[in-house]
Amino acid sequence: MTQKPDSTIPQKELYEEDFISWNPKFNTGIPLIDEEHKKLVTLCNDFYKTLFPSQNGQAQSDEDWHDVLAKALNDCIDYADSHFKDEEKLMGSAGFEGYAHHKAEHDAFREQITEIMMSYNKASIAEGIKFAKFLYNWVLSHIAHEDKLYIPKLIQYLKENSSENKKK
Repeated sequence: MTQKPDSTIPQKELYEEDFISWNPKFNTGIPLIDEEHKKLVTLCNDFYKTLFPSQNGQAQSDEDWHDVLAKALNDCIDYADSHFKDEEKLMGSAGFEGYAHHKAEHDAFREQITEIMMSYNKASIAEGIKFAKFLYNWVLSHIAHEDKLYIPKLIQYLKENSSENKKK
């Protein structure tokens, strides 16, 4: 005999869930970078939540959908401009040997966002979900892995420059 689910137990709606939960393994130990990474996670979560019908059960109109995607893309462009400049400046100053590769990944992210931005008004909800997955994968692969490669060099650089500044 199959039991029916208890409909009296409130179910948390999918759109109320965070798409990405901040995980301490994302921390770099560099406050500026960590705060900027948390901002990207927030951007991903905010965008993800807009992909689903509103709480009153009404679907978004195409116009609303395209406005939401345009906002998410603009937020990502702003984020990339600010964060990548900060990160690249630190990596360059520290003499991180993987700088060229890391910058190429940043450039690829910018290109992907720009490409989507050029045709956002023709995008479907499915393409929006694909974009959300792209952001999710970026966080997991880039922040949780690639950024970890420069951390030892940057922390060393920041410690050395912090102690030099104290001597002056």
